[in-house]
Amino acid sequence: MRLILIFFLFLISEGCDKQGYKKKHIGQDIIEAKFIQDTLIDGLAKFFDLNGHLESKAFFFMGLKNGYAVNYYKNGILKDSMEYANNQLNGLSYAYDSLGVLLFAGNYFKGLNIGDQYFYKNHIIKEYYFINFEKKREVTCLYDSTGKCYSSFMDLSPVISDVLIENQRAGINFFLYFPHPTSVKLSYTLGLIDSHNIKQKEVKLNSNRLFIDTTLQIPPENFQYFISLELKDLMDSTSKIYFKRFSDF
Repeated sequence: MRLILIFFLFLISEGCDKQGYKKKHIGQDIIEAKFIQDTLIDGLAKFFDLNGHLESKAFFFMGLKNGYAVNYYKNGILKDSMEYANNQLNGLSYAYDSLGVLLFAGNYFKGLNIGDQYFYKNHIIKEYYFINFEKKREVTCLYDSTGKCYSSFMDLSPVISDVLIENQRAGINFFLYFPHPTSVKLSYTLGLIDSHNIKQKEVKLNSNRLFIDTTLQIPPENFQYFISLELKDLMDSTSKIYFKRFSDF
């Protein structure tokens, strides 16, 4: 569906009014685009080699890449696709072989290759990694020929630290990554638990993002925060639940 959206966006853009678009020979490329003040590219740009073969397309805003970009093999097959924000890779990028078969999908955040990393072979997911800001693997999944994760490693503990104001404890900083391995669903719950192990104020966390970085209030006396993780294997419907209090970290 994401790839369909990419091509749909290009189709809309290419069907727009071509007024203001020019072709310029710059370096080893011929660029067809709308130029502002004769130098800045704005909108959809197409890059051709000197023989007129389309090499790539990209969206620009005032000279900076913003939005989708794609590159092509010499045979015209899609080579890769990616998203940019202010000239930095941001979001999922895809790589294909010369026959158009998906090889890799990896996430970028403000130019950094972190987060979800998917590796494919013969149209089937083979490996998955989640890379943190320290370039370490938080999650590893290896897949069999059916797409089931048969071997996994997960280290998903949140990072907890005190927020100090004038040397007084004013809150708790809570940081947690959200991996998205194929065939496995992860659900997170944050809440309070008292000294009698009675849970209160449970909240399901929105995991449709790379991470959460927020400040929590100091818990009431005799209460602690907890985080629970439900891991569900979608291939055989088995589930596991991991539960930890913040004091355990």
